[in-house]
Amino acid sequence: MPAPTIKKFETTGQISLRQFLLLWQCVDRLERVAALSETPTQTPRSIDEVLADE
Repeated sequence: MPAPTIKKFETTGQISLRQFLLLWQCVDRLERVAALSETPTQTPRSIDEVLADE
């Protein structure tokens, strides 16, 4: 990860998705990012089911 990319992210908070993933890979495991997009095994079908989970 080039230093100017890190500096840009630190100052503006804006970098490309590719750059973000490369940065994340440097500090953590990419499996954690992939887990964010996984669909839950069972999704609620009604508002009652959502409220029952609370």
